[in-house]
Amino acid sequence: MTQPVIRLAATAVFCAVIVPILAQQGRVVGMVLEIAPPVFLRAATRGPEVALDPARDLGRILVEGQALRVGAGGRVRFRLGAGTRELTAAQGRFELSYPSGLTRADQTMLDALSAYGRPGGTRAVGSGLYSPADRSAVRLDALDVRWTPPASAEPITLELRTTAGRVVWSVRDLPGPSGRLAAAPLTSLRDAIRKLDAASPGERWGLVLGTEAGPVSSISARVLSRDEEASLAARLDAADREPEPLVRTIQRAFELTSVGLVNEAADELDRAIASTPGNDTLVRAAVSAHERTGNTDRARQLLTSLGRGGS
Repeated sequence: MTQPVIRLAATAVFCAVIVPILAQQGRVVGMVLEIAPPVFLRAATRGPEVALDPARDLGRILVEGQALRVGAGGRVRFRLGAGTRELTAAQGRFELSYPSGLTRADQTMLDALSAYGRPGGTRAVGSGLYSPADRSAVRLDALDVRWTPPASAEPITLELRTTAGRVVWSVRDLPGPSGRLAAAPLTSLRDAIRKLDAASPGERWGLVLGTEAGPVSSISARVLSRDEEASLAARLDAADREPEPLVRTIQRAFELTSVGLVNEAADELDRAIASTPGNDTLVRAAVSAHERTGNTDRARQLLTSLGRGGS
């Protein structure tokens, strides 16, 4: 199937999201949690120091080989491995090294921070489906069907297909500009997917969005199994015991992404942005998350907020 393609401007994404990440060297050791200026970061062993902004650099990933220094009257609080540390001017420069004696839970937290600092894949989409994302997993109770509204106001169709291409459910004359499947057809779609999954557990199915002219966009997804849901619930419970709100958000998004719930992970990061405005590091992570889903409109919106103190 040929799909119309809309891409984020490659230069904008590379400069705003990927360049700051590529600048990091070494293993991730922690994250900046609170900044009372003046606070300085030496990003490389022999590099210059840069002043940290109390809003934009909140949540900044720290890697081994970097160093923190606090000026007179300043203070910085940061996560380092399993613990939280606070640095003042009296303590001089603090060299960041990889912590020892980490538990499995500590290592999972650092893995989550490492993933948080990496760019996501970009999916080419048109006026297309981004929820559920292509090649993702869903929890049926949380399933939400969303698409980028088409340029025209013509009605659209939505079909549920098996891997063999057989149409098992469809709805027509949907209002394209709404960008979202309404409650009644969504309930009907969930029931249809539930029947498919009962007949062939774990098998992928497809959603096809189209107009009178033909298909516009399609995705494939699968239902998260009960065992996967139980395992995920335990890991999310563990993440929820993390006392630092920002670290807790990153761990939750990491666990959701690890089982294919990329839309839920993106929503998790969006909620964190709403409660932590001006955090450029968090915004970059959310841009990557929305790129994974194909929600280019939200990714563009987030990109415009970088360095402006809000989203």
